[in-house]
Amino acid sequence: MIIKSLRMKGFKGFEQEYSLNFNDKVNIIEGENYLGKTTIGEAICWCFLGCNLFGNEKTANLVNNNSKTAYCEVNFLDNDNKEHIVFRSKGKENNVILDGHKADVEMLSKFYYSKKIFLAIYNPYYFNSLEPKDQRELLKSILPVINYKEAFNMLSQEEQEILLEPRMDLNQFIKNTREELKELDKEEMNFEGKIQYANSIINELIEKEVKFENEGLLAIVEKEYDFVINSNMTNDKEEIKMHINDLNNKIKIQREKKEKYERERKEIEEIISSIENNNTICPVCHAKMLNKAKIDEMQKEQRGKLNQINKNEKECDVILKALKMQMSILNGKLNNNTDDKTERLEELKSKILKLKLEKEKIEKNNYQIQIKLQAIEKAKNDVKELNKALEEIENTRNILKKQIEVAKSLNIRIVEKQMKKVSDYLDKVKLAFFKIDVDTGEIKECYKILYDNKEYNVLSLSEKLRASLEISNLVNKRVELKAPIFIDNSESITHYNKKFDTQVILAKVVENKALELVS
Repeated sequence: MIIKSLRMKGFKGFEQEYSLNFNDKVNIIEGENYLGKTTIGEAICWCFLGCNLFGNEKTANLVNNNSKTAYCEVNFLDNDNKEHIVFRSKGKENNVILDGHKADVEMLSKFYYSKKIFLAIYNPYYFNSLEPKDQRELLKSILPVINYKEAFNMLSQEEQEILLEPRMDLNQFIKNTREELKELDKEEMNFEGKIQYANSIINELIEKEVKFENEGLLAIVEKEYDFVINSNMTNDKEEIKMHINDLNNKIKIQREKKEKYERERKEIEEIISSIENNNTICPVCHAKMLNKAKIDEMQKEQRGKLNQINKNEKECDVILKALKMQMSILNGKLNNNTDDKTERLEELKSKILKLKLEKEKIEKNNYQIQIKLQAIEKAKNDVKELNKALEEIENTRNILKKQIEVAKSLNIRIVEKQMKKVSDYLDKVKLAFFKIDVDTGEIKECYKILYDNKEYNVLSLSEKLRASLEISNLVNKRVELKAPIFIDNSESITHYNKKFDTQVILAKVVENKALELVS
């Protein structure tokens, strides 16, 4: 946009009609104080926006005291180099006319983008007048937007594979991922507690199963009991004698067995004694054995045989005792003596009951041991599965941590890219709209302006003006408006840090000089 001319009448200090023609580069208006230099800049602003240089639409004393109506007319070229005339009046009639037709804000705004943006460009002092939060919002609105898909392409192939897909809101993604990590920590603690419980089951001391060693004795006693009971069924002496003969044969066989076991026991005891005296002879080759492992193995084998023989001997003793008792009963019956029989039945019943209770107790204990062993086996499988789950949690945790690191890195790159695009329009001014939290990697909003590495609030008036001019230039370039810049009290600065490629109107106080457009 280029202002070609201004015509006004009855506007503030200009009772009579006053007009100016402007060039498209730098225009310098000089004059003593209170002659209307600022009013010229304000007239252009009011004509477009209906407000003063600081955005106030309720301007007092707008109409000259000696006039009933005020109007301003601006002839300008738009950015397509098309000429337009905007006219605004206040008084008996309030009109806004664009190119001969009544106009509204919407029609005019296509030339000035927005009220705040136009004022930030046109009047550098306007930016100074804003609250810091409003300054930040204004500048934030013209920041270059980095599309989330474009940002994703800033990553390396490896980083893209970690992040998996473009993320619309990196801050929210980092926050959500941290929540996932917390949930994983809770899940891990839960699994570790289960493993600890399972290990307590696994490490529980379990008794060994006990074998019921008197199974044979119980069977013999039960047979004897049946024999005694059934012996009541016959009184035939010849039959009884036959039974006695049969018992004598059985007793003879058991005695022979016992004698055989005794001989075997003595032989084995000799072998064991020889082993213990370190004088072991191989039973196959009869050579002296020197290998300790083989000696230990042989000793173990012989002791096992000895235990079995001792067991067989005891069983023979039991059988012999039972056979002799049966013999005694049959002899008693043969001699008509029944007292021994009754007493023996009671003795046998008591013994059977005792053996059965012992067997039941052993079986019950073994059953409990089996249940515990099954619980241990299940606990071992649980530990395996839980350890697998913990490995998966650790793998997932590593992936999530890498995703957070990539997202944090991308956040920084996005800000750097935004700042680079912004800094191209600036010289000594540095802007900070965001800061990176060094602990979390999240972008947090902030606002800071530095001029020549000094905080904005400690700048001098001239430094603030120069900083504001850079910001004015930045806004102009970012929105591509090419709006003119009006610099009031320009005598307070002697140079600018940026060359402007837009129209500039300078108002400069010159002592004792009439109002004049000098260039």
